[in-house]
Amino acid sequence: IAAAEGVRFADATPFTGIDPDDPETHRALFQGPKDHLHLNREGHGVALAAFGPWLDGTEKVAREEDFASLPDDEGLFPFVIRPDAADSAMDMSGLLVAPAGRNGFLRCSGEHLVDGKGNRVRLNGINLTGAANFPTHDEADRLAAHFARLGFNCVRLHFFDTVAYANMFQDPTPCLFRADPSGRTTIVDEKQRDRLEYLIAALKAKGVYVNLNLHVAHELGPGDGIAKTGWANRGVDYFSPELIAAEKDYARDILRHVNPYTKLALADDPAMACVEINNENALMQVYWTKTLQRQGADPVWLKTFDRLREASGHEDTADGLNRFIVETETRYFRTMTDYLKRDLGVKCPVYGTQLGYTAPWTMTGSCDLMDIHIYWGNPSLKVPPGVDRKKGRVPGTEWTVGNVSLVASGTTGRLANPIPVRGARRVKGMPFTVSECASPYPGWYSAEFQPIIHAYAAFQDWAGVYTYSWNNETTAFPDHNVFFFYHSARPDCLAHLPASSALFLRGDAAVAKERVDVSADAEGLYAKAAAHRNHDHLTDVDLEEATDGAVSDFTLLNHAVSVDFGGKKLPVRPLPLAGAEGTFVSDTGELRLRQATDGTGSFIADTPNVKVLAGFLDNRRIGLGAPQNDHRKAQERPDLIPFKEIRTERRRIPG
Repeated sequence: IAAAEGVRFADATPFTGIDPDDPETHRALFQGPKDHLHLNREGHGVALAAFGPWLDGTEKVAREEDFASLPDDEGLFPFVIRPDAADSAMDMSGLLVAPAGRNGFLRCSGEHLVDGKGNRVRLNGINLTGAANFPTHDEADRLAAHFARLGFNCVRLHFFDTVAYANMFQDPTPCLFRADPSGRTTIVDEKQRDRLEYLIAALKAKGVYVNLNLHVAHELGPGDGIAKTGWANRGVDYFSPELIAAEKDYARDILRHVNPYTKLALADDPAMACVEINNENALMQVYWTKTLQRQGADPVWLKTFDRLREASGHEDTADGLNRFIVETETRYFRTMTDYLKRDLGVKCPVYGTQLGYTAPWTMTGSCDLMDIHIYWGNPSLKVPPGVDRKKGRVPGTEWTVGNVSLVASGTTGRLANPIPVRGARRVKGMPFTVSECASPYPGWYSAEFQPIIHAYAAFQDWAGVYTYSWNNETTAFPDHNVFFFYHSARPDCLAHLPASSALFLRGDAAVAKERVDVSADAEGLYAKAAAHRNHDHLTDVDLEEATDGAVSDFTLLNHAVSVDFGGKKLPVRPLPLAGAEGTFVSDTGELRLRQATDGTGSFIADTPNVKVLAGFLDNRRIGLGAPQNDHRKAQERPDLIPFKEIRTERRRIPG
């Protein structure tokens, strides 16, 4: 399904003689083991993820002759999800309430988000990254309408707080701050602010809320009177008074500025779903991974850290360091949350950073909700030595994505299913969101990921789940992929987003009938972290150890799961685990995941209005409610698509 893999066809003619500098194409290289797809932008030729002649684990480079044998009448056709398509049964905009915030500000009610009238609101989101937050006014209108049709009722404005966004495949593109000859990085480009605020107004009009990421990439440095830190001031911004003051000034500038298109400051706009204080950033992780040393930070910062730790009375031991870091982070989150709400008048929920970066209890006392990121087959990069991949395009960059179906995942190690492994970290008593989730391009099996995670998000009754990402360039509707997290040019994934919206936003997948709350012993976690002299045991709770084997991460596939940091150890009531070994059945009976590496793995969501079938289904009879899909008869029916053909004949969509 070449077009669905983000590669553009011209009159359905196979590519020949590709220019290696043409940004519309990639040269693909298949190399062993079979479960990885290796990509390199250099050299001639292109191999499409839709073509699979090289599945023997050998290293191959696609050449012109590889496509010469393909007949012109192979049946290939462009498969495009049109942003301006006419209304259809796949239009999910009817699930949205327009304008966003019509019923008042969102607030937390137990583990749910509700609007001003007390109506339950789930956030089905999409991310805009970097320069994508600054479309033209015309494209902002088109984008808002397209997101509404796909069923997105929230956009996470991500990575816009920088002078320019860049990565190893893209040169710097202007973002919020203006480049200044003096080296200052705090001057807002008013033209870019106008684009951002128009986008927010356009989204609001279509019923799409906004999740604003306050700090992701902004990095103050010598031009701002700040000694060199690591990237984006990470870690140091938790204890530096100068950086905290600068973040407050920036927050005031963004949140109290009146949007000329809504006539409201963002802090006063009920279309604001939530504010995230600091993306994927915690002093705990920065300190223990020696990030400051590796990134060449000025030694003054570690000296300041040691001075503050000594003044706090904590010893220079692993336990003393961890306790000092937790206290510092707790104070930071309280300081920022109080400032946002009391001084700036922010009325929507506020949250800190993602789970997994520090001890969850640093945020439970001040933040309104908890958040995490979930990825499957995340890219592994190989950048030439001495090159900063965040400065712009790097010729010769190679990257690898795990090319494994989620239904072929395991329960341990590198290929463990990330949905239960990460999702089981949900904190009891607080709304839980997944603000980034993806299976990156050009994985062959990425189409299955969003329907599966949305089904389990509904089953777990989470408050929100956001696909990452739409794109990260100014062009709102690119006709090709240049980055592994794009969804804007991935029809294979886009085609299933309406069904994902129905499962989660419409609530077609039922909430779990039974629930397990696992008590977390903070003092025990401190002791384990000190014994191993790292932060892992503070950021992650071993559910099996905490429950003497009664509960594991994968209990999440059977029942609702959360972790209780209330300080009181509660007994765990054993619950039945439905399904044979390797098969997990939800206690609602609607979701069934068979994880298998022998080519028999599958996922089934059998809800009243949405049916999902994913996996390796050769010669199997699958019952889905009323009609049954008999794959043996499918071979005789030209109007049905045999799953065996999809799995093994990847070069075409049967007509």
